[in-house]
Amino acid sequence: MAEKSIQAVLFELGLGTISQRFIEHKINFELAKKLSDEELSALGVGTIGDRIRPKEKLNSQNTELPVPHSSPQASGSTSGSTPRSLLDRIRRERSLLFSSGSGKSNIPKNLPRNQKKSKEKTWTGTFICMADKSQGRVPSVSEKEVLIKAQLGFKRIQFCLEDKEEDVLAKISENETGFYQLQDIGGFELLRCRQNCRQLELVDCPWTVRDLKATLGSQGKIYLRPIQINLSTQSTVQSTHIEKREACKTCGDSFSIHELRKHVKLCHEKDLSNESDSELYDPHITETNVEETDEIQSEKIPDNIMENMEQVESSNNNSGSSVNSNNETIIESIIVSSTYQSSLDGKEVNDVIPIDDVFLQSRDDSSSAINVDPVDNLMTDESNIITLINNCLNYLIENSINDPVDILRYLQKNIVTGRELEISSIETPTDGDTNFISVDRHELIETAFDEVGALTDLRPTLEVQFYGENAVDSGGPRKEFFRLILREIKEKYFEPVRPFAKMEDYETIGKILALSMLQNGKIPQFLDFSLVDELFESSSPSLVVLNLRKGLDSLGLYKIGSSLPQFRHLFNTKPPILTLKGAITMLKPNFSEPGTNRRSLQTRVYSVFTKYLREVSSGRRENISLHSILMFATGADEEPILGFAVGPEICFSESETYNSFLPTSNTCINRLTLPIPSAEKDLPTNEILFHLYDLAFANTYYGLS
Repeated sequence: MAEKSIQAVLFELGLGTISQRFIEHKINFELAKKLSDEELSALGVGTIGDRIRPKEKLNSQNTELPVPHSSPQASGSTSGSTPRSLLDRIRRERSLLFSSGSGKSNIPKNLPRNQKKSKEKTWTGTFICMADKSQGRVPSVSEKEVLIKAQLGFKRIQFCLEDKEEDVLAKISENETGFYQLQDIGGFELLRCRQNCRQLELVDCPWTVRDLKATLGSQGKIYLRPIQINLSTQSTVQSTHIEKREACKTCGDSFSIHELRKHVKLCHEKDLSNESDSELYDPHITETNVEETDEIQSEKIPDNIMENMEQVESSNNNSGSSVNSNNETIIESIIVSSTYQSSLDGKEVNDVIPIDDVFLQSRDDSSSAINVDPVDNLMTDESNIITLINNCLNYLIENSINDPVDILRYLQKNIVTGRELEISSIETPTDGDTNFISVDRHELIETAFDEVGALTDLRPTLEVQFYGENAVDSGGPRKEFFRLILREIKEKYFEPVRPFAKMEDYETIGKILALSMLQNGKIPQFLDFSLVDELFESSSPSLVVLNLRKGLDSLGLYKIGSSLPQFRHLFNTKPPILTLKGAITMLKPNFSEPGTNRRSLQTRVYSVFTKYLREVSSGRRENISLHSILMFATGADEEPILGFAVGPEICFSESETYNSFLPTSNTCINRLTLPIPSAEKDLPTNEILFHLYDLAFANTYYGLS
């Protein structure tokens, strides 16, 4: 009777269309008296007047209301028949008015809720099948690649929520959706990763779907390990053999393309060994032949090298020393040095190394000899960096460049090679060499260390891709990577410094710090003053500092910091706090022409956005800060020390493009896009917009829809 009474009140007040909502939420006459304005609004009572009138009507009646009668014949029926028939008639009229025209009836079926077919609930788990029956740690990146090629590794399997343990094990080993290799191997077990480490342990709960979901959640990974038999890791991926063949330039034999590089290396080593054998002393060679050979070689040596050789000879004669035993080495080194090409500022320069600097330690100590050929050392990447850094140091000192920011800008210009670090627009071509790495957000330390440690040349621009995210890195994902990896390095290795960690980790950390500084990432400002002093000044540093030095010097930054003390201030300068004024000034709106309808819509949306910024700056939006908004728009939570190549901006697009007012961004060009209303879709209330903004700025994943 209570349901019929509340329906009668709603029909009397002209609110009969929402009476079904009261029935669905099981609200009777007594409960309706206690509803607040927010609860009435949630039930569909939109206007303020409609919320006040039901309250007054309900509070004025202490007894059950009579049901209004539509006709005299209805008086003999039950009290709830008239509202129900009226409700059905309204539904039919609405169905006829808004019919899709497909010929199908839109009249709802008045079936009780318990007779409607309920959708079966499911749970999807993430499984990683391992091959080794004794594996106790999470597989590394290289191990995962082997497993994936053997059709093991990563799979997502869907279960019914009511599946028992035997159903779970059967679906895991199915042929199509699971791992068929687990069939008939003598059993397998389910493991999970321990918290804050990479050790695996048995899943300590019943292996039913409900228990697994409650224990691991929706994001947890389950590792499958065979118990009795190791699984085969032989690759099932069919390799495509290239039939094209090319001839070796050394021996003339023909090889297929995929075998040619291996042969060229062996052939070259064989050729070098033959040359070294031919240089051994042969007693059958007469002195005349030796003189003729020397004359032929002297004809091939350029004049400038001959002059340098004469200087060496005269200096040796004057000092009374003899270096005849090293003549062949000196001549060969001078020839190589005269043709050695170095790349500086993108231009090829022929570097002739002065003989006095390379071969003579001191004119007063002429008896000492050089045992290592320095030209051979210069041919390595490490020596290329040393030569380049020395040239940069000379330029910085000669031109009195003392500002650490200007020093960093000059080093970035000369050290970083390949593709441009930043682009000015979406249409800008992304050409040039890069160092491509692929990392996992959830295992960032391990995957980043593996990828960066495998790079042989750190100078090209870094190109980053996160697992499962469809973003092309033109600057944004790289800034996001540096922000995340420096935060994890700080927490794991420097709060406090952990000398018991693997020392090679600190060398990789040094490389990542150097890359972040030179490629518009964050500056590592979490190092203590004492650690910075030990890093650049101490003559007896710890093993941690020694490895950090080695990593930094892979791009020459240790040499720069130890030679230019002002450069070290970058490590100790704290970033400025982002204020409301700074955020509004930094995110400049890109409005349309004044006076247009589009401009007025953009102004409305921008006004709401500035109100949202004030809410965020005052701390009234939970888990959202001004840094979160800047990070969403640019990939960086603070302005880079060298500034943004393209200033952050706010653009506007009609909501019909995405059918939503959810903000989007392009971090490569530092652009935040706010949807504006269209003719078909009006601007929501501030509360709804603020909720959408919270949802967007709380996520930093690329490729979300």
